[in-house]
Amino acid sequence: MLIRKRKDWSLIAGGVALLLGGCAPRGERGRELTEVAARDASADAALGVVRALVEAFNRHDPERMAALVHEDFEYLSVDGSKVSVDAVGREALKQSMAGYFASVRDVESVIEHTTITGSYVAFRERVSWTGKSGRRSQAALGVYEVRDGLVKRVWYYPAVEQSKASP
Repeated sequence: MLIRKRKDWSLIAGGVALLLGGCAPRGERGRELTEVAARDASADAALGVVRALVEAFNRHDPERMAALVHEDFEYLSVDGSKVSVDAVGREALKQSMAGYFASVRDVESVIEHTTITGSYVAFRERVSWTGKSGRRSQAALGVYEVRDGLVKRVWYYPAVEQSKASP
């Protein structure tokens, strides 16, 4: 009886080893799994940079925002077939944001509905603040290009005013 139990355990252990070995990445399938894991890690890293930039925005911290963008960063506004350049470089972003935060003291942003394709993070951003007539909110589509762990370029599409009932 004792011998049989040892034999059963060795069969079970062998089966587990076979199962686990079958799951280990090998050959083309293994390369595919490794590439998928690398893409997932890269997508997570890109989204992390964008979230850090939005957190710095919500803290009204232009210095931190500038530290999260490339030296030759570009902020672009898209309106139909027209694209305008609103800021180029870290210093321009820092100055622009300092002025903005001075004039809109309680502005805050929330990222919604993200999608990531390669080095591009796209999302709907909802921004709210208190205006002369009370609390206001608007949403816009944004696309951030992340290169080497920093935001290289940002494109924003026209903002749409949101009511309290808007999704």
